[in-house]
Amino acid sequence: MSAAQSNSVPGPSLVPANDLTLTSTAPPPPGTNPPPSRFLLFTQEWLDLQNYIQLALSMPITQGDFNAKYGDFPATDKGLIDGAVGAMKDVSKLSDVFGSPVTIKSKIISDPQYLLTQTPPAEIYGNIVWLANQISNTASTFSYTLANLAPLIGPDAGTPAVRAANLRAILDGPGGLASSAALMQQQTSNLMTKLLTFDGNITAANTQILNYVGSGSSLLQKANTMIGTMTDDINNNLQPAADNAYKLWRDYTIAAVTTSVGIMILSFGLAWPVAVGLGVGLGVAAALEKKAYNDLMDQIATERGQIQQKTNLVTDLSGFNGKIGLVAPALGTFKSSLETVEGTFNTAALNLAFIANNFSDAQLADYSWVMQTLKIGDAQSKWQAISATTQQYTSNSLVTYNFSTNYGQKIA
Repeated sequence: MSAAQSNSVPGPSLVPANDLTLTSTAPPPPGTNPPPSRFLLFTQEWLDLQNYIQLALSMPITQGDFNAKYGDFPATDKGLIDGAVGAMKDVSKLSDVFGSPVTIKSKIISDPQYLLTQTPPAEIYGNIVWLANQISNTASTFSYTLANLAPLIGPDAGTPAVRAANLRAILDGPGGLASSAALMQQQTSNLMTKLLTFDGNITAANTQILNYVGSGSSLLQKANTMIGTMTDDINNNLQPAADNAYKLWRDYTIAAVTTSVGIMILSFGLAWPVAVGLGVGLGVAAALEKKAYNDLMDQIATERGQIQQKTNLVTDLSGFNGKIGLVAPALGTFKSSLETVEGTFNTAALNLAFIANNFSDAQLADYSWVMQTLKIGDAQSKWQAISATTQQYTSNSLVTYNFSTNYGQKIA
């Protein structure tokens, strides 16, 4: 919790210190009427972080996976490839610790109560969604309780002392609103601690993998060199040789047919052994050139496949390199947003305790005074809004987003 939040001065208002929302500025699709605001954790940085995680989880984590995806490299590059695979494995493992919508949905299918337990899931993404659901439930409880105070503190609820005791129990008693707010503050703090640990670990892992995905990395240079070498080999050696073999095959095939037929006609069929012999010889030559052509085309296909694999490697590493720089700002923004959530519930807990312990029975038993001084109407509607936006966030968090495509590329 920040110093400003820990030094909050309590007051009599039950209105949340922050509405925990951001105004939606994007124009809605035609025919739709989306909410005008969203939970403050749902930002572009949040989507950037998801895209990073998705890319990291798609990385090969074994030598076999790497070769299957990106093709073979010379034996002299084994140390380079081993280092790259090790760095990819570290990033992938940490991304698995963070989690994603895909992993959460998979776990919900196996266990429908996965996000409804009393303790949060181990992975950070699941913890975030779980916390949003907890906030939604708590805010809903606040809203409902504040909207139904009359039966508990109204004139028909008993003596002033009884009514005041009822309100104190609601605000600061065991299981009351103050304890609920304090629990939300603590759960948010726990998530921040988990996130800070992840931040340190992923920063170290990203520093290591930059040796392999950075624009000047030996792995990228090696892949680009191999692409150039194989492209030159195809264009300057294999393809010309294949073209020549194809031409010879065609010429020998035509010659075998026309020579045999021509001799037969000119000799009125008397020289058929000669015709057959020449035809067979030319046919054998044609078959040899056919085999040479097919072998060369197989080599070309193999090298083109290798070129595509190396191109995929360059594309994947360059794309991942472009996402690494977004991780630290995204985590920073997320941490700041969580501090706002934590501070809001900390302030609510302080205010609830302050009200319960600093006003007289006469004041707390006065329904009109309570409604006006504690700003019950405004507080009730704003807690209700927080419940709605966090519930919307919980639902949206199970949707897989992909904004990894750069402008100028086709959108996947």
